Amino acid sequence: MTSIATCRLCHEQEIVGNDHKNPIIHYATRSNVHVRCALQRWGKDFFGKLSTDRLKKLPFMILQEFGFLDAAREELARREHSNRQAQNRDSMIGKI
Repeated sequence: MTSIATCRLCHEQEIVGNDHKNPIIHYATRSNVHVRCALQRWGKDFFGKLSTDRLKKLPFMILQEFGFLDAAREELARREHSNRQAQNRDSMIGKI
């Protein structure tokens, strides 16, 4: 089944998963954007709008083009560190 989405920022319609140079992604309830549009509009703040899985799937070439590749890696590392801390906390609670 083909899914068509409209970019919230530029209002162009795309077939989801069809354009690898500027993919449209779902980032919130009923909200889709082209990766380039989002990075132009929100910069690194866009990462905060994405789940960890979606952040991992952003095209690295586009991130590199915008100068955000290192920032994306740092954000992923920060999230993974936070997840490990939460897991350690949860395991300590079970031992008390």
